[in-house]
Amino acid sequence: MVVTMVLLAALVVAPAAARVDINTLEPGDTVYVGEENLVFGPAFGPESVTKLVHFSDPSSGQIDRTIRVSPPFELTRSVFGTTTGTYYAFNQSVNEITPANAAGHIFINIPSVALDVVLNTSLRDSVNGKSVTRGNILDFKVQNNLVGFAGVAGAPTMNIEATLPGGGVTTQFGGLDLRGIPADGTTVYRGGVNLADALAGTYTAQAKWPATSDFYGKGFDSNVVTFEVVVRDLSISANKDAVVRGKSFTVSITGEAKKDYRLFVRDVEGLTQGEYPVVTPAQVGIRDYSPTDVTVTTSAAGTRTVQFNTNQSTGDWRFTICVEDPDNPGTYDEVRVRVEKGDVTITAAGTGVYAIGEEITLSGTCTDSDTVYLFLTGPNLPTNGVRLSDTAAPVEDGNPVTFTRVDVEADDTWSYKWNTGDVTRSLDAGGYTIYAVSEPRWKDNLIDARFATTSIQLRPPSLTVRTSGTTLTRGDDYQIAGTATGDPDAVRIWIFGKNYYKLGVLVLVESDGSFEHTLMGAETSDLAKGQYYVIIQHPVTNGFDVIADGTMISGPGMNRWTSPASRHSTPRQR
Repeated sequence: MVVTMVLLAALVVAPAAARVDINTLEPGDTVYVGEENLVFGPAFGPESVTKLVHFSDPSSGQIDRTIRVSPPFELTRSVFGTTTGTYYAFNQSVNEITPANAAGHIFINIPSVALDVVLNTSLRDSVNGKSVTRGNILDFKVQNNLVGFAGVAGAPTMNIEATLPGGGVTTQFGGLDLRGIPADGTTVYRGGVNLADALAGTYTAQAKWPATSDFYGKGFDSNVVTFEVVVRDLSISANKDAVVRGKSFTVSITGEAKKDYRLFVRDVEGLTQGEYPVVTPAQVGIRDYSPTDVTVTTSAAGTRTVQFNTNQSTGDWRFTICVEDPDNPGTYDEVRVRVEKGDVTITAAGTGVYAIGEEITLSGTCTDSDTVYLFLTGPNLPTNGVRLSDTAAPVEDGNPVTFTRVDVEADDTWSYKWNTGDVTRSLDAGGYTIYAVSEPRWKDNLIDARFATTSIQLRPPSLTVRTSGTTLTRGDDYQIAGTATGDPDAVRIWIFGKNYYKLGVLVLVESDGSFEHTLMGAETSDLAKGQYYVIIQHPVTNGFDVIADGTMISGPGMNRWTSPASRHSTPRQR
C-alpha cells in the first residue's frame, strides 16, 4: 500500500507527454474544459469509468469534487466548475473511493489564450494600446496553456481575427494569413505584418477558436489587443517656451517606433561650450552622449522625452533644439527655448525703522540661483559691505563664505532673521542698505549681477516710563511700567530713597516691548517719609554694565564698590 501511494503521488507531479489520440485519454493526460467526445483508453481497465474524483487531501482520502461521466463525454464548464488539478478515474464496481483504488488519473485544466502585438524588430516591445506608423513591421504573439497536443492528429488551432478601421473583420492582414495557429502550449509568433498599405486608424485583433474546434463559442477566446496606424512626421516640442537659468526643461520627440534620431542644440556664434543647455546624462533611450548632441531611440510608441539642464553659466539666449533622421537628414524638426536670467527681490518686515537690537525679518524671492548672498553697507562700514552676522568682517568678491548665505526654497522664496543686537561690532544709528545677490558679488561688482536692495533706519533703543503717581500713601501698591524698544529680554529697576534701596530688580519685557513691576502694599507700609528715585536700566546691545551684589553696586566709572545703605540721598552714579 505504501509503495502504491508513492507511485500515485509521482503520477500527480509528472504529467505524461502528448496524447496518442485527440479524443482517447490515457493515464496522466491533461484534459481541458470544453473538450468533447472524450473516451478512456484501455489502460484504465476493461470496465467503463463512471466518475472522476478530486481529493483535497489524497493521503486522507478527503473528497472535494466528483464529476460523473458516461463516455463519450464533454467536460463542460458548468459541470466541472473551477477546481483544477488531478482527478482520479473510478469505475462503478469500486466500493471504496480512495486514490489507491483508482483505475488511473488525468489532469483537468481550463484553457487559456493570451494575445499580444509586438514590433517585429525586437519581438519584445508591445504596441498594444499604442500608435505605430506604416514603416513598422508587426508580429502577433500567441501564448496558450494547452500542453499535450504537439504532433497529435486533429490538434486544436486558432485564428486571429483583425477588425479594420472601417469595421470589416479579416483573417488576412498585412500580407499574412492569420489562420491555423497551433495551440499546443508553445509561444507562436505569426509575423511580419506589413503596414505599408494599411489604412490609418484603429485596429483590434483577437485569437478565436474556429467553429470546428471543441472550444468554439465557450468563452475561451483570447483577450483583445488594439493598436493605431498613424501617418506620422518627425516632430519635436518643448514643455516650456522660456526657462530661468538654473532650471530644467524637456523636449518630446515623436517619430517612428524604436528608431534612432539625432537630437542636438544648434550652434550659436559667440557662445562657448559651457554656455549651452545640456542633455541630462543617463536618461533612458539615450546613447552616444555628448552634452549637446546625442542619439535618441524612440519607444515602441514612437516617442521619447529628453530633459535638458541649465545653470548660472548658461547663456541668456533663445536656443534651437533640433531632431533629425540620420538616414534622411532632410527629415527634421526644431523647437526654440529661451533661457533667461532670473531675478532677486528683498523686503524687510515692518516700517523700515528699527531700534538697534531688534530682530528684522528679511525675505524675498530668487529665480536665478539656489542661494542668496546678503551683505550690509552703512555708517562706518567698509564701502563694499560686510556680513550681516559679523559687521567686522568685510565681504570678498567671489568668496561665498564671506557673505551671509541663505538657501532658496523649492518655491523660489527665501527668508532670514537678522538680530541687529547680535553682531560682532555694535552698529551705529543711521541709514543702512541690505543687498541680496544671486552670486557672491560685492558692491563694486554688480553691473551684470542679479540683485536687489532694501533700506532701513536704525535708531538707538529707547525707554518710556509711567508710574502710579508722584506721591504714595504707605500701604498702597505702587506700579512702575513702560516700554523698552530694541527687543531686550528684560530691564532692571533701581529704587533709592531714605533708608531704602531696591537694587537692579530684573523685570521681563514682553514681545510688544512693554514691562511692569509693582511694589506691593506690604512693602510700602514701612517706607519713611521723603523723596524716592526710580531708575530704569536698558541693556542696549552689550548687556547690563551696572550690576549689584547684595548691598554693593559697581559699573563703568566707579572706582570702588559703593554701599547705598550708608547714604540717605540719591547716589551720585545713576
